[in-house]
Amino acid sequence: MKSYGHTLMELIIAIAVFGVLLSTLFSIFVPGMKSFMLGKNRAEIQSDLMLSLIRMKRELSSTNSKSVTINSADTYDLPGAIEKHAIGFLSAYKDTTTGTQIQLDPATYTIPIWQKFVIYYYIPDAKEIRRKEHAIIPAPVVSPLTHEKLQNICIDNATYKSSIIARNIKEVSIYRTTPYLVRIEVTATKMGTGLVGKEEYSMKCFIEVYPHNTTE
Repeated sequence: MKSYGHTLMELIIAIAVFGVLLSTLFSIFVPGMKSFMLGKNRAEIQSDLMLSLIRMKRELSSTNSKSVTINSADTYDLPGAIEKHAIGFLSAYKDTTTGTQIQLDPATYTIPIWQKFVIYYYIPDAKEIRRKEHAIIPAPVVSPLTHEKLQNICIDNATYKSSIIARNIKEVSIYRTTPYLVRIEVTATKMGTGLVGKEEYSMKCFIEVYPHNTTE
């Protein structure tokens, strides 16, 4: 009676071949999975960022360039200021029973009737962008906020209630690229699931806005 088996050399060759096949599979599978996870997490970050930036662009594009006040470590740094990245501007939007509408002078239907100041500011410790409103008496002409007033609104949480616009924000930069063009850059980070556990993903987005309502 014959018995069949494998020699040591045959086993070594089989293991080597299996190892090469396994390595090949991983070389194809791992990069694909990494690309998928990276794309998935970046898409989530981008979605959150774009929603906030679209809202900011919508309001900022409808204001008057002369009403825009920017507090930034790059352009204006108040001593002891915490919120060094803030922007405030006039808004003609008013909440009505039929939705949010721009209020215009009924005599001309071209001159905006400013309803409030809108403020967006960044809190590094909380990693959040927040929004506040400063009510005013509706009028066609209103002086812009001073840098000190903008700072005081940002830190006064008793008088001015804030709403969170974006979370997981790492950096914010607000400045003018020209006297009439405002650029807002936002970098967000997020912990997502990777191949070896939690990994940090980041993405930078920006908007450039020309406040087109210059009637005064």
